Amino acid sequence: MQASVKALSIAAVMCVFSTVSVADSNAPAKLVESSVSTLQSFLQDESADWFRGHLRNAMAIMIIPSMIKAGFVLGAGGGDGVLVARDPKTGTWSQPGFYQIGGFSVGAQIGGKKSRVILIVRTERGLESFLQTTGKLGAGGAIAVGSVGSGAAMNTAADILTFSRSKGAFAGVSLEGSTVGVHNEFNHAYYGKTVSPRDILINRTVTNVASDRLTTVLNAIR
Repeated sequence: MQASVKALSIAAVMCVFSTVSVADSNAPAKLVESSVSTLQSFLQDESADWFRGHLRNAMAIMIIPSMIKAGFVLGAGGGDGVLVARDPKTGTWSQPGFYQIGGFSVGAQIGGKKSRVILIVRTERGLESFLQTTGKLGAGGAIAVGSVGSGAAMNTAADILTFSRSKGAFAGVSLEGSTVGVHNEFNHAYYGKTVSPRDILINRTVTNVASDRLTTVLNAIR
């Protein structure tokens, strides 16, 4: 019974974000711009040395500009995000792939109803988990909570590290067990055709000039 309630809660959260997103044809481009602002806010924070250190060695990162705790479902939360991957040979970053995240207890654990979240993907296994149509964070691979500025020696074997920022402060956030799904509507709207995450992130068969600011900021990280 409890599992059924959780499944329905995730479905409800994802449905709400889909309904709001599809109604705005410019939503994918706006999400990319919000992702740039989110990334810059993390990088510019004086206490973010540990975050920047891990980012330099990241295989991919997911940026979620607004992770919202849904008031109509106790403890449930979700948001839209973009994922970009680094080419292991050239070190350059891919175009963004669009995703939706639905999970539990997000707001409660970070002390607020709305937060900015960044996931740093550190391994091939972690990246591969995002190339599937849908999946769950932490299913088949460790997911660690990153608290910027402390605990640098913790969870060094983790595939994914998560960082969040709420009301200007950094905090850990647990997204383990959260549902992650490819946002096909956004991907199609942004690139003008149906594309898979692998097409965008690995094969790099599509581009959009609206991503230039995001890739510029990422490529400048050394």
